[in-house]
Amino acid sequence: MEAINTYFAGGIYGIYVLIVTAIVFYHISLGIVFEKANYPKWYAYIPVYNAIPFIKIAHRPSWWIYIFLFSILIIISSLIFPFWWIKIFLLIPLIFGIIISIDFAEAFDKSAAFGLGIFFLFFIFIPILAYSDAQIITFREKDFQD
Repeated sequence: MEAINTYFAGGIYGIYVLIVTAIVFYHISLGIVFEKANYPKWYAYIPVYNAIPFIKIAHRPSWWIYIFLFSILIIISSLIFPFWWIKIFLLIPLIFGIIISIDFAEAFDKSAAFGLGIFFLFFIFIPILAYSDAQIITFREKDFQD
C-alpha cells in the first residue's frame, strides 16, 4: 500500500513540474514577443500588468484594460454566486479576449486563425510567435502592402 502512495505522489510531482515548466516557458516566450514589439521583457512577468502591452500591441485603446479587469471580476463572481444569469456575463471576457488575440496576431502579420490559436492554445502559439521570424508591423505598413 505504501508503494502505491509513493508512486502516486511521484506522478503528481511530475505533473506539477511539467505545469510549472510550461508556465515559465510561456512567460519567457511572451517576453521575447514583447521585445519584438519594443516593450521591455520584464512586462511579461507581472501577472495583470502584462495585459497592458498585449492590448497596446493589438492596437486597442488603453481603456480596454478596464474590460479585462471587469472580466476578472465577472469570473470571480460567477464562482461565488450560483445565479444562472451571472454565467451569461462570462461571454464578455470570451468575446473581448478573442478580439484582442486576433488583433494581436494581425499586428505580427499572422492570420485570424493564428489569433484564435493564441486565445485557445496560448501556451503553444505564443512560443511559435516568439521563436519565429515574425516581426511587428504597424497599421501604416499593413495598409500600404500590395
